[in-house]
Amino acid sequence: QSKLTYNDHVDVLVGVKSVLELESAQVKCGVETAFFGDLHGQFPDLVKWLIMFSTEEYPAWINYRLVFMGYYVDRGKHSLKVIHTLFLLKILYPKNIFLLRGKHETKGINGAK
Repeated sequence: QSKLTYNDHVDVLVGVKSVLELESAQVKCGVETAFFGDLHGQFPDLVKWLIMFSTEEYPAWINYRLVFMGYYVDRGKHSLKVIHTLFLLKILYPKNIFLLRGKHETKGINGAK
């Protein structure tokens, strides 16, 4: 269970917004780039992928540029945990974590007004 408060979540949203606003719409990729897609709220898959690309010395987000290609939320029961974790990683490692928008990350699909 999350022990974060409403204000904690708001702080993360404000923080990631400020990081994303400074970022170019273009991602420059090199040899050390890993692409991930279709998490659909499956937090165990996110953890598995991050471990798979990590070493004993360094976590994946330091060794690679990690490009997440949308579809973070939806079917799985951990959608909030997935997107919150990705937002925190983006805030902490803005040059290594890239979050692209999929169709589930739009106002129309999520019912935002």
